[in-house]
Amino acid sequence: MPHIVFVDDKLDWSNFSVVGNLRQLYGDPSIPVEMYDKCDLSKLDPIDDLFLSGHGSSSSSGKFKTADDLALVLEKGNLKKEHKLVVLLTCSSADTSASLNCFAAEMQVSLQKIGYKSVSVMGGTGRVVVGPLGREALLADTLPSEALGLQTGVMAKHPGALAHCKLLVDNVMKGSRSPHDLAQTADLIAAKLTSFYADLMAAFKPMLKSDKQAYAIYR
Repeated sequence: MPHIVFVDDKLDWSNFSVVGNLRQLYGDPSIPVEMYDKCDLSKLDPIDDLFLSGHGSSSSSGKFKTADDLALVLEKGNLKKEHKLVVLLTCSSADTSASLNCFAAEMQVSLQKIGYKSVSVMGGTGRVVVGPLGREALLADTLPSEALGLQTGVMAKHPGALAHCKLLVDNVMKGSRSPHDLAQTADLIAAKLTSFYADLMAAFKPMLKSDKQAYAIYR
């Protein structure tokens, strides 16, 4: 079974809904959800996907500004050296420019340097969207302000649900952040936001990239 690790301390309803929707896709309530600083990856089969969730950019993933630091966290969490695939569910992790590599490419190099010789790292080429049916898509990154405007408009239609989800996140982040509490909160938020995501995906539809464009993989 896959494993999900939050790589951010500043989490919000969107991060938890991504995780809850992903768990729904797999249909397995036993999928572990952990914080980066307490993760135990020793039981993760090398052929199963490791998902890293949080906010991000082409040069960061959650709280991690360097891929080397994040790679060391996974090693400390006992990720097996034979592991095959790490998936970054952080926005723009595979966006590149003429002047620098993207975080996903750097992450693959960082893992290889510490002994993960067969690992691949997959990242999104824009904004990551995971809907309640588990569909992973990315908004075209050429019009970020338009995407934000569309999302703000949809949020205005669901103030009660989003306020409830914010309270759920606040409560779990102030608590023990145990795997059980993180998973339960993610599932509750995903269920609460089913209608919200239906409206959001409808609004985003003209801007979604094709599956072939959405993700890049570095081997």
